[in-house]
Amino acid sequence: MSLPKISVNMTITPASVTLGVPCSITLVATLSHPTPITIYTQRSVLNLPLAQTVRNFYCVDLSNNNDPVFLETRKCTKRAGGVRRELGGRDDQYFHTLEPEKPYEFIDRFILSYGLNEPLVAGHRYRFGFSEKQTSPCWLDGTREDVLHLPGEHEGIDKEWAKGQIILDLGLPFGFDVLEAEDSVSQRDCVPNENENWKAHGGLGASGRVL
Repeated sequence: MSLPKISVNMTITPASVTLGVPCSITLVATLSHPTPITIYTQRSVLNLPLAQTVRNFYCVDLSNNNDPVFLETRKCTKRAGGVRRELGGRDDQYFHTLEPEKPYEFIDRFILSYGLNEPLVAGHRYRFGFSEKQTSPCWLDGTREDVLHLPGEHEGIDKEWAKGQIILDLGLPFGFDVLEAEDSVSQRDCVPNENENWKAHGGLGASGRVL
């Protein structure tokens, strides 16, 4: 059987960024494979809270000679201890099951709309895209229920990580304009609903859902 392929496209909501108003970024992953797989996203571009602060994306200021916008705010260090393949465990939030040809969303706040070391400039247009070099997620055949053990089980699952790297087919970059707050038609359109699910399986910003 051939290796899985995952296409990944991204958008922001709304399509323009208003200074001081948080907006969301969405990655839509679609699996090309005969059967479901479960991916572990902690060190991949699909872990948006981390990926937006390391080197998984790039941004340039189209209104200022394509000057790069500095995104890297921390180094990706190795965690202590191995991955815990346990339902409800500390790594549960990073395990996502992809079904064949069913789009799956990963959602987080768009880092460029808040907390920047280098602020955006109102009236400028920017381009945001995937960096060339990406880390493919580890994966296993089957669903989360197949590959994660129940809480309290100490032996874990015998199933080994699947061999071979997943091929990520990354979508095109997108452009966005930056508006002053008073230029926005409705700031309410940019603010995430306080009831919106920003967590999948309990992880901050690791929201995921099948469309």
